[in-house]
Amino acid sequence: MSSEGSTTVDRSVRLLFELARHPEGLTVSELARRLETQRPPLYRQLRTLTEARLIRRTDNKLYRLGIGVLELARAFSAPFAERARPALQSAADATGYSALINLADGEALVMVMCATPRAPGMHLTTPTGFLYPEGPIPPRLAMLACRPFEPDESPLVTEARQRGYVGTATLGTRYGFVGVAVPLRSRGVDGSIALVTGAGLGPLSDEDERELADVARAAAEEIGNSGL
Repeated sequence: MSSEGSTTVDRSVRLLFELARHPEGLTVSELARRLETQRPPLYRQLRTLTEARLIRRTDNKLYRLGIGVLELARAFSAPFAERARPALQSAADATGYSALINLADGEALVMVMCATPRAPGMHLTTPTGFLYPEGPIPPRLAMLACRPFEPDESPLVTEARQRGYVGTATLGTRYGFVGVAVPLRSRGVDGSIALVTGAGLGPLSDEDERELADVARAAAEEIGNSGL
């Protein structure tokens, strides 16, 4: 691909993510300023993306994401959800904890699926697309444990890889919830499965944490063996 073509693709990707961050819509002037580009090439991008239904232009001349984005999302999520949901739901029902699948997006960690226990009660839930904060939280440490050993990696990651899980009890700290996370590799992407509940219960014992980790690992193995 030529340098010009690469630049066009880069700007188009940035444009889509810019609109994702501003669902209320942006004008051409606002997009040009945010993307640091001139209007003529921007108009060409907008026309191409509109024809692909990835964006749309409203009556008040604002650009927003289009229906084509939903089609792309369904192509990823539908087969994934169909095959991963049963294992995730079983883990939630067996433990009484909410079960979450998290996948890496570059260095970021995103929650892509959440299953809450079907038993009555108040259960923690997290919206799809939730971006985890930075820091040594169990879902992130378990995700990093999917990767090969790095000499400069955090000892917490090394321990998570050796142990096969990481939890709020083993960390000795609380981050607004209690539970465990185990490594998960799905579709060639590093991630984790976490079993979590509200922090009001306090830290788990080591034995309880190991039992939770066994359930989470079984779910991770089932999802991995499904070909996802």
